[in-house]
Amino acid sequence: MNAGEKFWDAQDRAFKLAEKELQKSKRTSRTLLDYQATGEERTKIIDNASDFEMPSQSLWLTPEERALNLKKQQRLMRESLVNKERKSRGEKTVEMTIKDGKVTMVEKYVTHTEGTSHEESELEKSIKEKKMQSQTSNSVWDYEMDKSKWEKPIYFASKNIPQVDKSELKITKNRVQFPKEDASEVIATVIN
Repeated sequence: MNAGEKFWDAQDRAFKLAEKELQKSKRTSRTLLDYQATGEERTKIIDNASDFEMPSQSLWLTPEERALNLKKQQRLMRESLVNKERKSRGEKTVEMTIKDGKVTMVEKYVTHTEGTSHEESELEKSIKEKKMQSQTSNSVWDYEMDKSKWEKPIYFASKNIPQVDKSELKITKNRVQFPKEDASEVIATVIN
């Protein structure tokens, strides 16, 4: 309360301040509750690009493995198209069973499965062989294979190398001094 202010005026002013703070806190709480409610939507990752990328486009696959994956994918796509056509036309098989004098008929849709082509099986076989070869080659070191990677160096002497006079070379003494006597005598004395 300020000096000279009536009690009721001060109380009204305090209520107005409290009302403003209450409105502000309600807005803040609403914002926080909205944030909490929609938090999952914000953290959800939507990857549309991967929907259009072929699974055979892996960086780690060899070209043969990519080709094999593409062939398998094409075969599965053809199978699904054939099965879809058959279901839409109503191509069915009817299974009749006679049991206890009663005939029961069961209709089944025919699913068409296309076998792996010769090309696919050849690709699979070559991929398996290459993997086995790489595994066995990793475990054993082949001297000849390693030798074929390297070449012996060839040195060429240049024609304008100055000749060094032997008399100019300084004669140095060996730091290790060998005795002048016969080595067999020294060995015999060391053993005894």
